[in-house]
Amino acid sequence: MLRRYGRELEADLQRYYGIHIGHLGTRRLTFRRLLVLMNGLPSESSFVAAQAADMPSSSGTPNASEWPLTDQLLVHVIDVLQWANWQRGGGKGRKPTPIATFTRRKVLKPERGVDTRAILDRVGPVDGLDKV
Repeated sequence: MLRRYGRELEADLQRYYGIHIGHLGTRRLTFRRLLVLMNGLPSESSFVAAQAADMPSSSGTPNASEWPLTDQLLVHVIDVLQWANWQRGGGKGRKPTPIATFTRRKVLKPERGVDTRAILDRVGPVDGLDKV
């Protein structure tokens, strides 16, 4: 994850949380906290956008991170209104078709009993980690 999206994650950690990636593996930024912060990044963050770009939908369903939150809410409101109008009309005619359904991004979960030193060895060097 760090090798592929390291630059985006570093920028987002600084932008949204004021945390430098170089603190990874220390008390200031544990691996568990990094996962929590990554899951809390907004859909318009560079990290989430980069992940979405690498995960094209095979079903044609848009990824939620490709649409701003306000657009997603508007689409939902329109869908609900179409269903409500169809229902008030006695269910006559064709059922409304949703404008879009969104796929959710995968939530990363920390593993119990993981050796953080082994993770650091697998990740390899991280820019700026030696400057902490």
